[in-house]
Amino acid sequence: VAADNADTIGWLRIDGTNINNVVMFAPDTPGKYLHMDFYGKWSYRGTLYVAENCDVRTADNILIYGHHMKNGDMFGHLVDYEDHEFYRKHRFFTFDTIHEHREYQVLSVFRSEAYPEDDTEHFHYYDFIQAKDKAEFDTYLKEVTQRSQYVTGVTAQYGDELLTLSTCAYHTEEGRFVVVAKRVK
Repeated sequence: VAADNADTIGWLRIDGTNINNVVMFAPDTPGKYLHMDFYGKWSYRGTLYVAENCDVRTADNILIYGHHMKNGDMFGHLVDYEDHEFYRKHRFFTFDTIHEHREYQVLSVFRSEAYPEDDTEHFHYYDFIQAKDKAEFDTYLKEVTQRSQYVTGVTAQYGDELLTLSTCAYHTEEGRFVVVAKRVK
């Protein structure tokens, strides 16, 4: 697959769901895959993609965006994680990068929103890619854990690699639904 498009960075799969998709990375073109398919054609559903400021080899937190499609495509089923029973059956998933196989365990599931850049009152989960130190990592972890819709019992510590899946949610105008996981393999 990677040979067909140089922007290919990996493949995300959550067994038992239709989330089984190629993931793109276009650091020089922010939002390129928001409305573009794998073949470079315009597409309302777009393609899953890694945030442009995120190096999958070194980031403390890999951020993957995808559309919440009503028909379940892309990240349409991500919001199923609101159901604790669904979470229990889908705690683990894989994100294979072009560099290596990786497995993750879900540690937090929450609703949020996208805030204006100059907003300083709210938690901007999407700004955390690289921790400058242990304190920053711990603060991020505390924020996502406190927001979780239920207790997963999964913790992480400075040095662990996180992965955040983000899609639109419709509880508020700029609503987002977020799943944070830690790498276990």
